[in-house]
Amino acid sequence: MSLLSRLDDRLLPAVSGMVRGLVRRRIVLVVLGMVAVVGLGAAALAGTHRHRAVPGRSSVVRVGAPQGTNIPAYTAATKAELATLSRTSKGPIYALVSMTAYARPLDTVGLTSGTVVAVAYLRVPMPGVQTEIRPVPSMTSLRPDLEAAMRSAAASEEREAEDVDTLAKKLTGGSTKEKELRASYEQSGLLLRTQAQAYRSLCACVYAVVVKATQLELTKLAARPGVRIVDPAPDISSLERVVFLPVLPEETTVVTPPPDA
Repeated sequence: MSLLSRLDDRLLPAVSGMVRGLVRRRIVLVVLGMVAVVGLGAAALAGTHRHRAVPGRSSVVRVGAPQGTNIPAYTAATKAELATLSRTSKGPIYALVSMTAYARPLDTVGLTSGTVVAVAYLRVPMPGVQTEIRPVPSMTSLRPDLEAAMRSAAASEEREAEDVDTLAKKLTGGSTKEKELRASYEQSGLLLRTQAQAYRSLCACVYAVVVKATQLELTKLAARPGVRIVDPAPDISSLERVVFLPVLPEETTVVTPPPDA
């Protein structure tokens, strides 16, 4: 997203509206993935210290770790809340689960057994690159749905790579701006094809899920190797208008955007 934003700010005035439309569409897709808003209705929370209504949008609730969050403190708070639930919650509740590492679909099935997975989060991990986050909502069968989502993502990345390659070939001028823009589109096409190849291979790209389970099941889940954080959200009765913000496996101290070289 940072690369394309810089293109939009510095280079796009020199090219056509068609180019601008493609880049803006890509930025919107990435932003939607990063925000990961699930559903359309309203949800309300009462007095938890980590789950906040989004300012100015009281019907939207944020669950997880927003930018600037101290991760060790957040982890400790989730453990304390999960322990408290043993005295207050009996039925199934929603929880955001962040993983210690990126997992393949089959590994995700084993990691989350005993729970109902409602949403999964995909991202192709690439050092130094802000790759797109893709939420996979409304799942009914975990492994087939994850694999289908990855194949769909691969097809989408391939189509966009073709579009970017076509636009790059049309930039035949010798000006500095056109050369820079052409090189940037070529880099973008390479990134898109790399992500597509990873998704085609059913990569280790799942890094978080939203589950529904009892307190006992969540406690067992939190103790499994591969599970990093279980953030219970007992006040959420549905996933409508909830923003989930899981921690990336590579984030260790403070939540910040991934580096983008």
